[in-house]
Amino acid sequence: MKKIAVIGGGPKAAALCAKALILNIPVKKIQLRVFEKAEWGAAWTGHHGYTDGNQRLCTPPERDVGFPYGEGLLNAEGAEKLFAAFSWGAFLVDQGSNPETFSNWVDRGRKPPPHSVYAKYLGWVIERSGAVTTIGEVVAVAPGADGLWEVRYRQGTRERTASGFHGVVFTGAGPAKRGFERAADPRIIDGVDFWKEPEAFLAQADHSEEPVVIAGSGGTSAAIAAWIAQHRPGKAVLIIGNQAALFTRTESFFENALFSDDDAWGALELKDRISVTERLTRGVVWSAVSEILSASGDVRFRPGRVSGAFIQPAVDGAPEELRVSVTDAKGERTDAARLIIDAAGFDAWWFVDLLPTDLRAKTVDGDPRQTKTHRQKLATEIGTDLTLDLGAVGLHVPMLAQAQGPGFASLMTLGLTSDRILGVYVDPETE
Repeated sequence: MKKIAVIGGGPKAAALCAKALILNIPVKKIQLRVFEKAEWGAAWTGHHGYTDGNQRLCTPPERDVGFPYGEGLLNAEGAEKLFAAFSWGAFLVDQGSNPETFSNWVDRGRKPPPHSVYAKYLGWVIERSGAVTTIGEVVAVAPGADGLWEVRYRQGTRERTASGFHGVVFTGAGPAKRGFERAADPRIIDGVDFWKEPEAFLAQADHSEEPVVIAGSGGTSAAIAAWIAQHRPGKAVLIIGNQAALFTRTESFFENALFSDDDAWGALELKDRISVTERLTRGVVWSAVSEILSASGDVRFRPGRVSGAFIQPAVDGAPEELRVSVTDAKGERTDAARLIIDAAGFDAWWFVDLLPTDLRAKTVDGDPRQTKTHRQKLATEIGTDLTLDLGAVGLHVPMLAQAQGPGFASLMTLGLTSDRILGVYVDPETE
């Protein structure tokens, strides 16, 4: 029996747990152990930043932990069992008289659920799967003397070690990236911490004509701008992003099908894969959010790259002023701001700090300025089983697997993600 450690208790962990349970019928082939620092679906609950929990899921919930339920590790009977046990519909049916019932969801137009309800679904899957679970913060992952992986984790003040894992799966978007140099000031915040107390943060701008500046042009910046537009109408918002406009991601059969069509993806050149990934998952805003922004007269977008945020001291009776440094094709300038939000995205390489020194060294370049390029190359060479080649077997990092498919870093094909990872540990058919 193969043992796999999963770091993070979110969507990908839930997908792996669900698939593993079905694969283990009738003979147990794999054992998952999920390590989670806080709670299941923590990044979706609204308790830990990333969201207030009330934002609606952009991905259709039918793209659940088993989607696309097609050919893969499971035969037809196994896929039916997976759907019956863990699909989004099965979760709603299981809720009984709670507000999140299947009939209520259908009657209301099958709208995507709030993030907090999606988190509840993820916890339901993980607990229902019977996987071994551990609430504790992982502090290190390294090969043991037997060549298998060891996971060291902290519970309170005590550290423990779990060993004997044939593979490790790192999941989660990671912490917020630092998009620019900035002063330490309560008026400057990132795209994770904004959601912890958005009302208190925005209250600092109640008596100012200057805009709230959001640096970044992806989903994080758009979601924050939409929240401000809805909860603080009349408050000017300026989004500054390094592209021509906020581009909208709409539902299209041809684009959606690409997420689960391995043959079509395999026919693309690497440069085209990167281009498609940018088009479908990065620097684009789902239509539900774009509609809110388009309807608001308070939100503006300006091309450019924010390179810094600083406090301009009071001069000749003029008050102190918060400003951002912006670079674009016309040159450099500074803009006044009342509040600044760094929405540069999240660090998908967060797991590197957990690795031993020798493996960590393989993720950086001798010249620190070239580390980004080096890591991009490593990501483009990621294996079909979503493993990163650092000279050690079994390090699965789906968040870096855009070269293998546009859906592995998102919620679009969680079932396909679990197939790719678990496929190296089990036979391709199950009863």
